[in-house]
Amino acid sequence: PLSSRGTIVLTGVDLPRFMPYAARVTDARVVKGLLSIDAAYEFAPVRSPRVASVTLKSLAVDDLAVQESGAPLWELARFAITDARANADARTATVGLVSLDTGSARVVRDEKGVLNVQRLGKSPGTPAAAPAGTTQPHPAVVDPRTITYPLEQLAAAIQQLFTDALGPWSVGVEKVQLKNWSVAFTDRTTATPVELAISGLDLQAGPVRTT
Repeated sequence: PLSSRGTIVLTGVDLPRFMPYAARVTDARVVKGLLSIDAAYEFAPVRSPRVASVTLKSLAVDDLAVQESGAPLWELARFAITDARANADARTATVGLVSLDTGSARVVRDEKGVLNVQRLGKSPGTPAAAPAGTTQPHPAVVDPRTITYPLEQLAAAIQQLFTDALGPWSVGVEKVQLKNWSVAFTDRTTATPVELAISGLDLQAGPVRTT
């Protein structure tokens, strides 16, 4: 069966260039940030048992700056993930360490009591409802290995893998580490806005598990 394995190494990718792709799902804008990745993958969706896994040796974003409505939201000297593994077939993901070094965040509660971070995500469009009295047929599940032509076999296997991967995942993070953070909070629900600030914040947490 068709399969692939290899490594992916990226260095100094300029993240703001890719913001047009994120505009559909968020109002946040990355205005600075350089991405580096060192990862390995194995992909064999037709094999039994099938394989779709990624091992992330390291991922880092340096000099990150994010804005919301033109105002600073987050600034971060370095965001890094190390020793991460994901298996799409088993729907499991583990992360050794998530670190956020020397950062600042701005949290604003507007006059209506809505936090600026709550406005970041955009709601997806509502799909058209089926006509009354009709039901949507469930697509037939076909074993890709029974398909004769290799490209059709691969396409069916990828589609089936994608559908299965949409189910619930088990995620584990061994350690989350924040160093030298500052947070500025503004509350505009009061007659006179309240300003609070915290600096020199360090935090460690973990392990964290979700199922």
